[in-house]
Amino acid sequence: MARILVIDDDETFSYVLKRACSRQGHEVMLSASACEAKEASAGMFDIVFLDISLPDGSGLDFIRSIREGQQDKRPYIICLTVLDTENDHVLGYEAGADDYIVKPFSLSVLMLKLEAFVKRNKGAAEHRTGSADST
Repeated sequence: MARILVIDDDETFSYVLKRACSRQGHEVMLSASACEAKEASAGMFDIVFLDISLPDGSGLDFIRSIREGQQDKRPYIICLTVLDTENDHVLGYEAGADDYIVKPFSLSVLMLKLEAFVKRNKGAAEHRTGSADST
């Protein structure tokens, strides 16, 4: 199970994404703005699904603030946005995004990416725990 923060001002889109993630057993919190998301303490989340175009500022600034403020627990940030130029992608990755997906996209593919992330992190956590036990 992953703790997921969805930051998007499109309420319908957010609820569809929340329902899909919840069906797979994940805990999901919704935020409609960067300010609201900062109050939600993004450090408590494993994954952040983030729209770049937010009503109160740029999602890129939000990514930078998350990356600068957290050294130990860094959420996996996936930009979900309509911004589709090469420059948009570059700016997203330079800000610290881990993935960049253009809307509209396949919800099935996004859920597969989410599950791959969860499995990879579960395996890494088990490996770290197993190594600590063997010493």
